[in-house]
Order: sequence, then C-alpha cells, then structure tokens
Amino acid sequence: LRNLNIILVCLCNFFRMFTRFGMYQTVLQLYLNQILGLGVGDIGWVISMRIAGMVLFLFVAGSLSDRYGRKPVLVTGYIISGVALFAFSRSESLIFLFLSGLLAGAGDALDMTTLMALLSDIAPESVRGVVVGLFRTFMDVGGFLGPIIYVLVFKQINAVSTFYLGIILSLINILLIVRVNTRES
Repeated sequence: LRNLNIILVCLCNFFRMFTRFGMYQTVLQLYLNQILGLGVGDIGWVISMRIAGMVLFLFVAGSLSDRYGRKPVLVTGYIISGVALFAFSRSESLIFLFLSGLLAGAGDALDMTTLMALLSDIAPESVRGVVVGLFRTFMDVGGFLGPIIYVLVFKQINAVSTFYLGIILSLINILLIVRVNTRES
C-alpha cells in the first residue's frame, strides 16, 4: 500500500468497475426502458452492441498500448468512454443507441486490457500476487457500490445525471492515470 502508482491504478479500476456495473449493467437498462420506452429485445441489442465494441477492440488495445504506451491508450479509452456516455444521454433512436454502445465497448476494451498491462508493468515482481489481489479487490468493491450509487442518483436526482456521473469518473480516471509514474516500480 506504500506504492502510490499501484494505488492510482487500483483507483482507476475501482471507478471503471463502478461505472461498468452501475451504469451499463444496471441504470442504462432502466433508462432505456423507463425513459426511452424500449422493450426488452431492443435493450438486449443495445447492450450487445457494447459487447461487440469490446470484442472488436480488445485485440487492438494490447497492440496499441505496446506501440504507443499504456498511458496514451488509457487516456484515449477514458475519453471514448466519456464521449459514449454523453452520446447515450443524447441518443433517442436505436441506430444512435447502437453506435453509442459500440463506442462504449471500444472505450471499455482500451482501458480494460491496458490497465492490467500497466499494473503488471509497475508492480514489483516480488509482490505481484498481492498487487493483483488488491487490484481485484478495488474492482469488486467498485462493482458492488456502483449499482447502489447509480440507482440512487437515477431515482433521487434524474436519469441523465447518471451519464454525467460516468463522464466525471472518466475524467477522474484520466487525471489519475496521468499521475502514474511508469518508470518507478
């Protein structure tokens, strides 16, 4: 817990999973049904488009991070994720919702693969197992708290605020990643 760089990466993982579970696996489906009036079948297609975006970009993400560096790819992924959340908040037709989903999946793929690579780059070999456990703990706590907080925001404030919460967390992740020192382990 004394390595600030590892904590910063773990915090990024926390916020990433907070939004993935809170927004994409909980609130987005409520938003699509209750606010936009989509049926179960159309909601399934929108969610599947996000997964399709992930599948398309997972292989590319590793190559990009090896070629251009972990931090630039992570920042790009978080920017794409923020743009996708904004696009979802403005989309009213299925085609734009599908495109928003593809974009969200691309952003998720870029940060998912690259964040794990960055963690392995900065973790000292002697404590890699502990670091991976810490990384996974932050991930699971984010996945646990995300749906609770996102639903509270959805119900207590309004549906569109949940998208802005995700955008803010993407910006926070950019700030955290920029602070990570990749030369020190």
